[in-house]
Amino acid sequence: MSDPVPAVIFFDLGDTLKDSQGKRYEDALDTLQILHERGYRLGLISNQSAGTTVSQVSATLTSLALNTYIEDALITISTEIPGNVGKPDKPIFDLALQKAQHPAASVQSIFVTETISHIQAARGYGWRAILKRNTGACQPGDGECVTSLIDLLNLLPETADTAGTNFHLAPPARLVDGLWAVPVDIQNITASLTFDASTNSGTGDATMEFKMGRYAGCPIFDLRQNITAAWLDGAALPVAKLAWHNFGGGTNADLRIVEASLAAGSVHNLQVAYQIGIPQASMAGSYLPAIQWSAGPRLAFNFGFTDLGPGRYLESWVPANLIFDQ
Repeated sequence: MSDPVPAVIFFDLGDTLKDSQGKRYEDALDTLQILHERGYRLGLISNQSAGTTVSQVSATLTSLALNTYIEDALITISTEIPGNVGKPDKPIFDLALQKAQHPAASVQSIFVTETISHIQAARGYGWRAILKRNTGACQPGDGECVTSLIDLLNLLPETADTAGTNFHLAPPARLVDGLWAVPVDIQNITASLTFDASTNSGTGDATMEFKMGRYAGCPIFDLRQNITAAWLDGAALPVAKLAWHNFGGGTNADLRIVEASLAAGSVHNLQVAYQIGIPQASMAGSYLPAIQWSAGPRLAFNFGFTDLGPGRYLESWVPANLIFDQ
């Protein structure tokens, strides 16, 4: 079985999101906003005239106020294919899958257009394709069909149940170092820190129970200690797959990504073992984290919690989440 992938909806542009006069359909913005909130990534598959660039199409989306929801990284146009080969041929659909990091077409690869021949082609390539009829009613042979964009909401429900979580406060999922990094809801953490006076050393062992949100992908968490072993749902996980990644937050603000794609709404356990040392975090402020051994033997231990720099709360010593998770 292949790894779960986030559901992605690729829209055609002309006569799908904008009309023949170049105006955005009245229900386009609301539809895209709700689909985004429901956990779908949104992209574009569009045939364009020779010489048109992705940045030019992005500018068009900006002028239509659709760029908030359609990701630049998922804009797919025919001029990216040698010879300007567009729909209904397969290469442009394959390029869209590549951009979405879908190893193959599936029900998670969704295409919406008003052109029935393109719908039929997409279905033949393994996509879930939904016809948008701009005039008249859907016909018995249409398969999945809507007569307006807003009707897509009847076919595309929320990708996961997030009741009882704080995902409405979470930052958006994003592509980081080629990984689709997604926030999680930590439901429970069980942790122990053990100090050995005979060796003047300490070890940590923690298990984090967490729930995925509306996006399938790679979970984000924080821990400022050196992990020596890890297990995901009881199976050993190479420590290298829990590496820190730069999210653009500045010095000492890197976060860990679990390099395993997990299904939207699923629940998991991550266990980590680690050597306890001074946290790999900001050293701002006067109350610093400390582990000081002296004769006796005695241990002076300071948590060093502060909001003056990144990585200086619970994540200094045990796995923790971003601040949105209450």
